[in-house]
Amino acid sequence: MLYANPAQDVWPEEVRQLPAVIQEVYRYAAANHDVLQFIPCFCGCADLGHPSNFGCYVREVYPDGRIRVNTHSFDCAVCAGVTRDVIEMRSQGVPLKAIRATVDMRWSGSGPSTNTPLPPG
Repeated sequence: MLYANPAQDVWPEEVRQLPAVIQEVYRYAAANHDVLQFIPCFCGCADLGHPSNFGCYVREVYPDGRIRVNTHSFDCAVCAGVTRDVIEMRSQGVPLKAIRATVDMRWSGSGPSTNTPLPPG
């Protein structure tokens, strides 16, 4: 099992050896559960029990802020692509509901979606 402490930017060697873009999406996921919990993934990971795109990166969050890393996204282009889209739209100030609608439209043809709730509001 791999553990990280994102608040202190402490990541296991396996994550630090990944391409920079994959490290970036792992860091984003760990810091943005409030966003990714409302973003589905379309790689078929619902069969693995993932509730959202967040689950592609994080198996468990501990009270002390550490996380148990999910290695699923080490080499999944769909997971990373969805998250990269979210990162880009958030940096442009796009509202979460609009991000969700765009992700649904762009990625729904990739595969089955996780059963992810819509953002509130």
